[in-house]
Amino acid sequence: MKQHHAGRFAVIETILIVGLAELGVMLLLGHKPFPMHPAAAALLDVVLLCAISAPLLAWRIGAYFHRYEKADAFTRIPGTSRRLKLVSSMIFVLGAGVSLGLAWSTWKAAQEDGLQRFDQRLKQLQSNLHTPFEKAELGLKSLVGIYASDKHFTRPSFRDYWQARGFTRDFPGIRGFGYIERVPSKELENYTRLQRQINSKEFQVKTQRTGDDLYVITLLEPIESNRAALGLDIASESVRQAAARQAVRSGRPTLTGAITLVQDDQRRSGFLLLVPLYAGGGVPATIEQRQLLHTGFVYSPIVAEDALGNLSGLSSRDLEFEVYAEGDMGEDVQVFASTLTNTKKTSASPAATANAGGMFRRDVTFTIADRSFRIKTRSTAEFDASVFHDRAAMIGIGGVLLSALLALAFWLLASARVRAEARAAELTQELQRVAAIARYTHDAVIITDIEGRITWVNDAFSQTTGYTADEAMGHKPGALLQSDQTDPATVAVIAEHLARGVGCRVEILNRHKQGHHYWLDLEIQPLLDADQKLSGFMAVERDITRQRETQERERAHARQLAAALRETEALMNTINAHAIVSEAGPDGRIVR
Repeated sequence: MKQHHAGRFAVIETILIVGLAELGVMLLLGHKPFPMHPAAAALLDVVLLCAISAPLLAWRIGAYFHRYEKADAFTRIPGTSRRLKLVSSMIFVLGAGVSLGLAWSTWKAAQEDGLQRFDQRLKQLQSNLHTPFEKAELGLKSLVGIYASDKHFTRPSFRDYWQARGFTRDFPGIRGFGYIERVPSKELENYTRLQRQINSKEFQVKTQRTGDDLYVITLLEPIESNRAALGLDIASESVRQAAARQAVRSGRPTLTGAITLVQDDQRRSGFLLLVPLYAGGGVPATIEQRQLLHTGFVYSPIVAEDALGNLSGLSSRDLEFEVYAEGDMGEDVQVFASTLTNTKKTSASPAATANAGGMFRRDVTFTIADRSFRIKTRSTAEFDASVFHDRAAMIGIGGVLLSALLALAFWLLASARVRAEARAAELTQELQRVAAIARYTHDAVIITDIEGRITWVNDAFSQTTGYTADEAMGHKPGALLQSDQTDPATVAVIAEHLARGVGCRVEILNRHKQGHHYWLDLEIQPLLDADQKLSGFMAVERDITRQRETQERERAHARQLAAALRETEALMNTINAHAIVSEAGPDGRIVR
């Protein structure tokens, strides 16, 4: 009786040691003086737990070894204590090693899955970044077509086009469309006088240059929110001028570097999207012809925050990002940052910084309208939380605890057997009963009434299917677990045997509550009452998903081998049918 209680105390002590060690590790990691990534914290948790609990477990198990070494059974069999210590230690070390290996494998798999999902979000974000610029470019190309047809623009026709296309509907985030006219410096006075006659008496050219041709914003819609830019010579500023010259030479839509629009009262980063216009409507073949025939631009002023602001809502749950545009000197200029990126720059405690995300990071470079952009992204804390690294920690911690319990259980069972050889028969029967219970506990068991409705399930059923006993009660197993991927022929076999009141055994594909599928070795037997009448059915289900996958791989290998053998046989047949094979003697004469 004392030995029996000692075994209980040993198990309780093992659980307490590991539990208190884990509590200490949690407290230690909770007050760490430096920020730490959640995944690194989980891995450190497992390592510290092993480092703290292993010596304590070795001390307590050693104490039990020493106590029972004095028992008669140990003294009668030389070396018994040493062998039990060695085997128990090996069980613990092996179990802990396997657990840590599985924890690492689980962590790595979660990391790879998270990286794949992160890259998918990044591709979607990058695609969305192009959208406002592409829409503006399409609208400007329509204006190029109008110019090629009419050879000029008028203010009424320009406004009609803008209103017909729809400001916010077709071009979200775009401030408007405009026409920039190339004005030779010697004709500046005539140009100004004409614009005051046909457009506005207050029209005035805003420039700081003399001698060269001017690129003057002549028309701009909607004028109400862009009036400050009307009359501006974009060639009087170096960034706008560089983009204009590049557009003229290339004949392609060109985006300026980051600038501040004169009509933007908030002074935010923005761009001009320029599409060059040439006399005759088309794009001349050579650079010299383009420079000679160039008449102006149609363009769109764009504020980065307006054009890209919607992306924050689309990506804020998963990504934080910053957008940089290439400057004319090759430098990167930040033109946009998501809300979370701005927020994280505020002061925060180390603990908050550790949980601020950033498990995954990417820098991606891409081009929009001949302008290079770079987007810096990092995962949010919410996205990082969706990467299940905690599962790896649970596997590691649970594995270490289970290994300790298994080692202790082995030692207790082995020592009890040595001390109780006289009770071998009784112990064998008990072990057989425990083995039988364990065997059925691992298999899902379902009991139904005569109508096939569930009346009882064991715990393994819930582990296998994901449904609790309360959720399963009253349902038919087929309606609850089968799906459109279940083989109808197998379902028909089951239905036939149930209708006849006889048992059957099949392999069937069922669907888990969470949606994934698994294979079962299903055996159904009828239940008879005291009068030998059918009272229901009992089904025993064993998960054979891994076996099925192994069999499928073996069948694939067999098919490949058979194909190779057929090819080899065909080759040999060809050789036998068409090749001339002879054998020569030492003197070089053919003997056969």
